[in-house]
Amino acid sequence: LYPSASIATRFGYRHTIMVARVAAFLGLMAAALATTWQQLLLMIVGIAIGELVFPLLQTLVAAQAGEQRMRAFALIFTVGPSIALAIGPVIAGVLVAIAGMRAAFLLAALLTALSFVMLRKIDEPAELRSRERADQSGYREAFADHRIRTITALLVVTVFTCSLGVAFIPTFLEDVRGFRPATISTFSALGAVGSALFGLAVARTRRLQREPFLAVAIALGFVLLGLALFHISGLLPVVLVAYLMRGGFFSAWPMLNASLGLTAPARHRSRGFAIVEMAGGLASSGGPIVGGFLYARRNTLTFETAIVIGVMLIPVILLANRRAR
Repeated sequence: LYPSASIATRFGYRHTIMVARVAAFLGLMAAALATTWQQLLLMIVGIAIGELVFPLLQTLVAAQAGEQRMRAFALIFTVGPSIALAIGPVIAGVLVAIAGMRAAFLLAALLTALSFVMLRKIDEPAELRSRERADQSGYREAFADHRIRTITALLVVTVFTCSLGVAFIPTFLEDVRGFRPATISTFSALGAVGSALFGLAVARTRRLQREPFLAVAIALGFVLLGLALFHISGLLPVVLVAYLMRGGFFSAWPMLNASLGLTAPARHRSRGFAIVEMAGGLASSGGPIVGGFLYARRNTLTFETAIVIGVMLIPVILLANRRAR
């Protein structure tokens, strides 16, 4: 993600996005045709290059959405991916059962190829086409902006807390509650449904669009309540509600990204989005690593630790919301 802004500034956002997704397509095709595990390295590299699109798309949306940035981010980066996360595993599961694992990679490659039709229609705003490279801030200058530093810090702690809490939910449900892995996989779709519902609520609520940090605090509160429900009960209705609230995780992250698009100066956005994406990726990786040590000591310790950190974090987010307001 680090060079994404520089590449887009030099070659154009649309061209960079197209090339990145071509790399993802080639990686998926390589996986479908692989005959040894070493060849899967091509898939890892291709998909990693394909992820360059995220900070670039966020920059484009922030530039084009005008006064409706929060609504646009809620629909594009929360509701859209949530729908995909809800139906994708079901389709892939059926396809794998019928035609084998390679079929899932081929379907993913086909969908990626179909996305080229839409990506070719991307219209770069005049402010991005006309902006010279000298007008774009570097990473050091962007991070010197207190708004970007604040959002990055909140994102790191929020994503770490959520990933710490949710990483071992499937393991806990299997080890402690006695649910079968196939059943647990089905439950995961409810998290995506919860995230989609929250995104739609933000898209329809003006106050949450004006105050993105408030939306983040509410989403984090849902996650903490869901973790508490997992902790106290294994009854099926309780578990289903808990999974629905777990969807707050996939809402909090895009809302913090949206707050950057809402508050950061235009010249900082491309680097700012790259910074928060990299920081969020590191935080989401760190949560399960720490959670592994906690789960080994006591199988509910990941939930308890995440709840304590989250309860302390919510007032900080609300303070940031008050200052932003």
